[in-house]
Amino acid sequence: MTDEGTWELIDCYAAAMLRAKEAGCDGVQVHIAHGYLLSEFISPYTNRREDQWGGSIENRTRILKEIIIRGKKLTGDDYPVLVKLNTTDGFAGAGYLSLEDALYTAKLMDSLGVAAIEVSGGIKESKKGFAWPVINTPEKEAYFGAAAKKIKDEVSCPVILVGGLRSLAVMESVIDQGTADMVALCRPFIKEPDLVKRFINGQARVACASCNGCFNPKGISCNYQAGK
Repeated sequence: MTDEGTWELIDCYAAAMLRAKEAGCDGVQVHIAHGYLLSEFISPYTNRREDQWGGSIENRTRILKEIIIRGKKLTGDDYPVLVKLNTTDGFAGAGYLSLEDALYTAKLMDSLGVAAIEVSGGIKESKKGFAWPVINTPEKEAYFGAAAKKIKDEVSCPVILVGGLRSLAVMESVIDQGTADMVALCRPFIKEPDLVKRFINGQARVACASCNGCFNPKGISCNYQAGK
């Protein structure tokens, strides 16, 4: 991507934020996770550029800074702009996205006035990615919890935790212990769209077995069987 093309992309993101507002959406979330383009910019694994958009973490986050500034200028400071942030590529070691880089990015987003930061991680190439399979015990839940806590300790905006939350008790502990301010779920709502009502009525755990059949490109499938 050329320098000119990068600036054009920034303007496209800002314009999309304005379209969402004009369409009546209550807010927007900028996706900086899961190996999509913006998370590719912040990770040294995928960003090998040698210009102002690559190299240092300051350069790798420059595109995010410009998107948030220009987007908020179009939508107004009162319009909620959230971000979903990768805290790991799913690989450990040098040359991959580090938690320190994620903390830098989170604090930058906080300083620019984002409404909340949703903490996630993983890219397709990693073994587990962002949707870990077989989350069947409380100990396996909230697998980005440690990263969320570190970010929460460094920012003033609300922090949202996503990833493997399957039991109400774990979700409540995430809030009670100060790991995050809110929780988010995805796969469980595919299995049980009325899950919030089910929790209110006493259900303690989601039915989703994290089989990841909902990622089937040939059509959503679900391997959940009652009692398994």
